[in-house]
Amino acid sequence: MKKRSRSLTKITAAGVGAVLAVAAVSPAVSADTVSAAAFTDVPDRYEEAVEFLVASNLASGLTETRFGIDEEIKRGDAAVILAKALGIQDPDAASSGFADVPDRAVLAINSLKQAGVVNGKTAVHFGFEDPLKRGEAALMLADAGAYSLDGEPENFGFSDVSDRYRQAVAGLLEAGITQGETPTEFGTDEFITRGEFALFIYRAETLKSDAEGLAAAVEAAEEALSGLDSMEIREARVLVEAYADGAQKEQLLHALAVQAALVVVHTAEAENTLEAALAALADISEAFSLESVHPDEYSLYLEMVAGQGFITAGEVQEAVAAANRIAEKRAVAGLDAVGAETTEGELLELLEVLHNRSLYASGEFGMEIVDEALLGAYLEAFREADVAAVSDVTAVIAEVNERNRVT
Repeated sequence: MKKRSRSLTKITAAGVGAVLAVAAVSPAVSADTVSAAAFTDVPDRYEEAVEFLVASNLASGLTETRFGIDEEIKRGDAAVILAKALGIQDPDAASSGFADVPDRAVLAINSLKQAGVVNGKTAVHFGFEDPLKRGEAALMLADAGAYSLDGEPENFGFSDVSDRYRQAVAGLLEAGITQGETPTEFGTDEFITRGEFALFIYRAETLKSDAEGLAAAVEAAEEALSGLDSMEIREARVLVEAYADGAQKEQLLHALAVQAALVVVHTAEAENTLEAALAALADISEAFSLESVHPDEYSLYLEMVAGQGFITAGEVQEAVAAANRIAEKRAVAGLDAVGAETTEGELLELLEVLHNRSLYASGEFGMEIVDEALLGAYLEAFREADVAAVSDVTAVIAEVNERNRVT
């Protein structure tokens, strides 16, 4: 549970990328003194990405009023931003061996090189001041040590992407981090701007946060479904609502609803608490093909379920099924006991019991229509019949209907 709780704290309190509280990349301006709103060169397209980088202390402006949105980003600055975004800051990392890395970036580049995310242009030269190319950015971000992005190279038709870059470019495209410069060119050898790199990092971090959130949601749900802790169930539901979607979300929420009902069943000490639990089970019984739960049998369910120490919904369903079989036998026995003293009203009540048991629904009993105008005829037939099973009840009604030509 401790591991899950840390994940929950990270996702709900830190949000998308706010878990990274690190020093600003550029020594010129601190993120503590400048907000993205202060930059005059940030158009709407880049606003969220720049705000994210600045607020997360991943980068800052070239000046207090200029982010440098159209400036080419240096390989070194891009590496420092990436290291901070990924949380790869290993003071024990081996020296990169690059002679052109300034002190402010030694930790980041040592860590990235050891993680296999970056390489130098030579064994001793990183190319720190050189502008970063789009193809190089793709390699850095798609690397398994970074965001581990996969894609199908066959899905794009860029003519300027060599084998070295194909898998990385496919990963960025499939993740929605970027598109090509044109329909036929990715722009592999084009230099990437600070604004474009901000977009890349922002989109990759958002993708990572969603993936981490989903993983935390699934882990929380699995743990909640293995026990009877209502707080765990509520926490799991919050995460599932936030990060899961589609069929997976629906399945997890249904399973958590069953487990929440089971918690009430497990601790039921009075009929009203059990009623609430069984009502919750009834609401989702169709989706899970669970045993039908009938409102008029809660006392019987209480007798069969309460205090049994069940820990799975399946065990509760077995008890509910057993109670349903008992109730069905009682209903059939009531019809078998129809005699000279039984009135039409009492017969109707007995049939309504079967109606409430879902054996007689929508005005029909089995395939036979039940007509209240024929209650007298049904009554006479039941007085003479030997009723031992539901099929016998169906046969009696069918015979009366046929005799009176009811269709």
